[in-house]
Amino acid sequence: MFIPSSPPVLPDEVFNEPPSSPPLPPAAFPSRKRHAAWEDREDSSMSSDPIFSEDASEESEVTGIKRKRFVRGPWYQHAQSPAVSRVRGETRKPDSGVWLGSDSSTDSIGSSNRRMQSLTFNEYMHKGAPLTQRQTPTKHQTPTKPKDSIQEHAATIVFNSVDACRDSIDLSDMHLGRIDNETLKPLHQLIRLPVPINDTQKITVDHFAPLTPSIKLFLSKNDLQQLPSELWNLGNLAVLSLRSNSLTEISPSIGRLRNLHELNVAGNQLPFLPFELLALVENKLVQLSLSPNPFVQPLPLPTSTMLRNVPSRRDDCLRELQRLRARCPEIDKTQPSHEALLHRLYASRLHAASQELKSTSTYVASSSTSFFEIDGSVVRPRFRAYTAHARPDHSASFNPPSPPSSVRSAAPSLFELSARACARSQYVGQLSTLLPEDASPPVNTAISKVMESKEIGMQHCSVCNKQFLVPRAQWVDYYYVGPGSEMCSPSELFRPFVRRACSWICVGRLNEQREKHWEDCEKHILELARFM
Repeated sequence: MFIPSSPPVLPDEVFNEPPSSPPLPPAAFPSRKRHAAWEDREDSSMSSDPIFSEDASEESEVTGIKRKRFVRGPWYQHAQSPAVSRVRGETRKPDSGVWLGSDSSTDSIGSSNRRMQSLTFNEYMHKGAPLTQRQTPTKHQTPTKPKDSIQEHAATIVFNSVDACRDSIDLSDMHLGRIDNETLKPLHQLIRLPVPINDTQKITVDHFAPLTPSIKLFLSKNDLQQLPSELWNLGNLAVLSLRSNSLTEISPSIGRLRNLHELNVAGNQLPFLPFELLALVENKLVQLSLSPNPFVQPLPLPTSTMLRNVPSRRDDCLRELQRLRARCPEIDKTQPSHEALLHRLYASRLHAASQELKSTSTYVASSSTSFFEIDGSVVRPRFRAYTAHARPDHSASFNPPSPPSSVRSAAPSLFELSARACARSQYVGQLSTLLPEDASPPVNTAISKVMESKEIGMQHCSVCNKQFLVPRAQWVDYYYVGPGSEMCSPSELFRPFVRRACSWICVGRLNEQREKHWEDCEKHILELARFM
């Protein structure tokens, strides 16, 4: 039964018949994708691989606009291409060259330490870099010159001593002509082995002693003519043996070795000793071996080789002084002589013993002073032949030094300040190449002093302790070095110590102090003579 309001039901054949009207064409919507410029210029011969776009990338740091990245080719290959659409004016940021490691990085500090621990000794002493990081020489590059076998053997001994914590390094009788700074640098890492604690052993003070070692370095019986600057940086050096070498000078930087207990420089070619060595004698230096050496003497040695007694106590000094005056009643104290030098020695030691001063060095006399210009050239007195002043006179002189000019100042000169500025420059090694060919000799000398100061540091004035590069005065002081109560030969009685000053005014100040010292010694002798 059909309901009248509903339409009639159509048969099934109606739905199986094709429609009478043709299908509508697909609607062409405008594409919002931007095409790259290289896509518009490609010809028909180029590949027509489809271009897919992925999700929007992160926000740009410059424009703040999110851009899509394009992928060319099949989707399963994921051949990514750089973003083809760039905002006008946007440029690629250059690489800063700084590598920032992360927790997952394999090339970390720990791995670098492990690589350094696996290096051999030769690799460590070369530059400390692994073999994998070094560049092998190509056909156009010449290989580096190999190390001297003797130097390498000495470096091996030093390295093995540091590795075994041995504070005694013996490099004697190895025919060493020089020692590189790199050979002695591992000694800075030397430590002393701690004393083990056992249950049956009593704990002493040695168990709590610091691990700082007392280095003993033996360089005797070699062919050394110069010493490396790194030697003066070993603050823990306690024993230094330089016996039987060919040394002609010892650097004033030896004053840095304040923990030195024993020094042996016998058997060299030393005419002088550095004045800074006296400070070590007064500090911790107990044993000092100096002879034989061709030291300069205050006076020509006498024909007699009779030993001289050097007293230490007050009564012994007074007794030796009376014997000298009895043997030589008229001693000219204004002219240097052997008797006058002995009189000064006994008088100075008597004055020190009366004041209960324990000194291991006694000043006796000085040589004539050589004065220098601001550029380091020697000031020659007027009306004197060049040959007479070509070689300085190191004999003793009782006359006070007189600077050649009345204009004296303790301020550094402009030449000195310029040399110090050159020493602070990073192009110190290229200064000699930048100079013209007709540069004056004082400038070349100053450049050499600047290069020397970069290795061993600036010198200190022996009077005011100020630093300088170009000395203004130089002379030799003669001291008796020793505790006293001993017999000395005439050649071992007085030792020469070279001194340098930063200004002419320092020489005058030192001369005033010494004149006052001799006046006090004479007054003290007169007072003792009244009570006798």
